[in-house]
Amino acid sequence: MLCGLGQLLTGMWEFPRGNSFAGAVNVTKAGSVLGVITAFITYYIGLNELLAAEDMTVIRLPLGIFPKPVA
Repeated sequence: MLCGLGQLLTGMWEFPRGNSFAGAVNVTKAGSVLGVITAFITYYIGLNELLAAEDMTVIRLPLGIFPKPVA
């Protein structure tokens, strides 16, 4: 999960730096959407880590780890 977040952050940093995209409005919008998606993912990971450190939390966020079915 963190590897994918690193790729998103790198893409967000490199995306608007291309000189050939200087005046393209659609490319700027796509870069903004990529930044917002990265921000939501980062917020979710940070909130998940904060809530996992608590002993008695009010809510629990899904971690993406699914138990294996017992056969």
